[in-house]
Amino acid sequence: MKIDDIDHIYRDGRHYDCLFGDPDMSFWLNIVATYGTPILELGCGTGKITIPLAEADCKITGIDLSEAMLEHARAKTQNRNLPVCFKLGDMTEFKEEEKFKTIILPSNNLAHLMDYREAEKCFRAVFNHLDDDGAFVIDAFVPAISILSKSSDDVETLSEYDDPDGEGKIEVTATAIYENHLQIRRVTTFHTRSDGTVSKGYLNMRMYFPQELEALLNHCGFEVTEKHGNYQKDQVSSNSIKQIIVAKKKERANQSE
Repeated sequence: MKIDDIDHIYRDGRHYDCLFGDPDMSFWLNIVATYGTPILELGCGTGKITIPLAEADCKITGIDLSEAMLEHARAKTQNRNLPVCFKLGDMTEFKEEEKFKTIILPSNNLAHLMDYREAEKCFRAVFNHLDDDGAFVIDAFVPAISILSKSSDDVETLSEYDDPDGEGKIEVTATAIYENHLQIRRVTTFHTRSDGTVSKGYLNMRMYFPQELEALLNHCGFEVTEKHGNYQKDQVSSNSIKQIIVAKKKERANQSE
């Protein structure tokens, strides 16, 4: 992964927090209550999940590739004495001294792994850092053909929010094209300010289909123990927007990299 490949929505934590809503913390708190601490979060961003877990007295480490996002996360926890540590790092090649009971890859961060080789590197790093009875939890989109087949002329409104610098509203829209042979959705974002100025960004998102993802996990020494279609833990179906997977180490799995 390279920071240059990431859209500018990930380069200012204040705007990121305005753009995206709050996570479903009841789900993540339940996950941690079930599988335990310490926790490692991959792609922690501004700490939208990390910080509430730390506030619940859960020891957690967050890794992210954007220093700007981490700076904002650290600012939000300054002088609060929370059991949290934010680190600059790549989810495909991180190295920590401790092992973790729960490792999470939330917020569709899986889509930042541009091919199966990067996914394999990430999953093997997770395997090596996961406690033998720990859980690896992935929260990702289900690639919907109805979305992937949209024309590049179709404009989608992502969000509208108040500029954190007090300069009016910012509307965020996007267009996208899907490259079938690479399974990559190439998104162009447009950030329109109240004065009419527009800034453009680019975001590449790799689509992982459910059976492909399960096969990759199996290849890397995991077995899927739970699959949910939403945060309410409903069964995955053809109408599911999300694929939430809980994976554990297979017995006698090969632990070598």
